Amino acid sequence: MRRYLTLIALLTLPAFAQQKLQAPDLIALAKSGKPELRVAITGTFDSGALQDGTAWIGHGPDFFFAVETDIAPSLVIDEAAAKPMKQIAGSKLWYATLDGVKVGTAHTFHYMINGAAFGRSRDMPAFGPMSYAMPGSAAGNTVAEAHSCQQDIRRNEE
Repeated sequence: MRRYLTLIALLTLPAFAQQKLQAPDLIALAKSGKPELRVAITGTFDSGALQDGTAWIGHGPDFFFAVETDIAPSLVIDEAAAKPMKQIAGSKLWYATLDGVKVGTAHTFHYMINGAAFGRSRDMPAFGPMSYAMPGSAAGNTVAEAHSCQQDIRRNEE
């Protein structure tokens, strides 16, 4: 049984490493507690963003944050109370999920590490549902061909 699970893990890890996941996928993976989260984070975010404390992704009111540090960080959104983050076992990666953020506006975030602010983004938009493709909607260029009208302007000839 253990060999079977190891084989499944080895076969699925490359799939996470090869693609960048979207916020709902990372959030679901984080909530599931699956070990593939580590590979998914490093495959989704640039290593510089993880080290600088600027790695985040969101969809609507739901967000996923990740940072690489030796010391336990906490996450601060819009200067609210700091939220503790979870560490991925055997790594320097820390992550947090956040849901219910007010949509239709931009937010800020930073981390607190040993009482000092680290990393920062003042440009974290939370888009509403109309900002995303709707199920069944046409994809691609949906603008109709350009039409032109010619109009004659007549002078009032009296």
